[in-house]
Amino acid sequence: MNMTLLPHWIKLLTFKKLNIPPVDGVYWSLYVEMQFYLFMLLLIGLICLKKINAILYLWLGLSFVLLWHDSALIEILKTLILARYSGYFTAGIVSNMLFTYQKNQHVFPLLSLSFVLTVLYGIRFGNELALIYHQAFNLYSIGGILALFYLLFS
Repeated sequence: MNMTLLPHWIKLLTFKKLNIPPVDGVYWSLYVEMQFYLFMLLLIGLICLKKINAILYLWLGLSFVLLWHDSALIEILKTLILARYSGYFTAGIVSNMLFTYQKNQHVFPLLSLSFVLTVLYGIRFGNELALIYHQAFNLYSIGGILALFYLLFS
């Protein structure tokens, strides 16, 4: 584990905001990826991969519900379950199913739900950035770019 991630883990585990700036702007994604891999390790350890479709529906459903609610507790829950990134990770898992010939009747609905969730969180994030940078973001561009990625990689 890279020690530059330590402030993120302390923040997650203690729910306290630290005023320690990241060493480099790209390390945020490593933190998110490590959280996802720990989540997958937990699923593998509990032998839940046989129920992966149900787990993905639950994850996406919870992420949809949390998208529309804001409070300190909800933000902690969003962080713990990676709600902002669940659409991306679900799309990756489903794409893996497609490429390894594990197709089933859940592939299209899961991919569709993950796309919609990804666009909704993308628009929300674009609006958050617009407030920070005092610059409007074209929400159609956000949706279009995400649609292009889904078409290319799925």
